Amino acid sequence: MINKLLTAKKTTSYFCLPLIFIMSFFVVSCSKSPETTQEVVQEAEQPPAETPADLKSYERNGLVIKYPANWEFLYDNEPDLYAGRSVGFQISEFSNVRALIDTTQSLKQSALADRFEKELQLKSDNIAGDYTRKPTKFGKYSGEKLSWVDKAVGSTKFELTVITIAEAPTTIFAVTHLSEADIANETKYIEFFVKSISYKDTGLPTNTDK
Repeated sequence: MINKLLTAKKTTSYFCLPLIFIMSFFVVSCSKSPETTQEVVQEAEQPPAETPADLKSYERNGLVIKYPANWEFLYDNEPDLYAGRSVGFQISEFSNVRALIDTTQSLKQSALADRFEKELQLKSDNIAGDYTRKPTKFGKYSGEKLSWVDKAVGSTKFELTVITIAEAPTTIFAVTHLSEADIANETKYIEFFVKSISYKDTGLPTNTDK
């Protein structure tokens, strides 16, 4: 009789163990906190980079820049409205590219993008439509791309990109402002332009008289 009771007790124990394990699994699973999701801002895509077939070079007071031959050199200003020094190139009637150089290291990418966003009134529905602001990259160089449709010039698409080239010892940015046609034809040369920029502070002022 005792043996029967012991056998029955063991059988009950063996049956309870899996049940306890299953119950504990459900308790742990239910008590698990839900995973938090973070909003991911997708980077603006760029076309494959190309090296222009025909090149020009600009060299002055420690600065060297190479650029496509169809771009036209415009100015080398020191000081400039946006930085200690600005060198600009015209691509077409509505498109241009500039290099901004600031030895104070006070210029920041996001602040520059904020300033252009405000000056161009990109958050105004009367001025711009389909406005977006996204991170972007040209090779190893990070930037911010502002894209919009300009309602003042027949719903033409524009892009303005602020690209960080160097932060120390001198802050250097490239700023591109491209109209729709040049977005398609000239964006592929921007990485080459950015890579070509080199600067050494000579300690001398740049002569703005051309």
